[in-house]
Amino acid sequence: MAKDPSRNVVLASNQYDEGVFESARTDFYVEDIRWITGKEPASIVAGMGRFQMKIRHGPKITEGLLSLERDGANVIGHIRLDKKDGGLAPGQFVVFYNTNDSECLGSGVISEKHWNILLQNDAKEEYNLT
Repeated sequence: MAKDPSRNVVLASNQYDEGVFESARTDFYVEDIRWITGKEPASIVAGMGRFQMKIRHGPKITEGLLSLERDGANVIGHIRLDKKDGGLAPGQFVVFYNTNDSECLGSGVISEKHWNILLQNDAKEEYNLT
């Protein structure tokens, strides 16, 4: 489900495995990234790093790539998971672990940014949200 408060639209679909929603299960943004040491881990090189990640409160650990994008003083993370996740939603936490030894390195919050991009692009056309 996605929401567009500026248009008073809530988008719900039974096509979560198809079309515009496919990328919503592997590709998303995180904000308010906090590192336990107070600085980016050494595994981030040129703004990118591979991590094990735990999303939400579930027991499942997945792997993926984190790319950091700087917007002035703010840092937004773009995550691309190796495998689809079935329930990504803004406000949920993502915890980052070292891929070598599962040491917890930090966390971030899933951003509304991904859903906003989804609504602004393909979903408005495909689902006639004008």
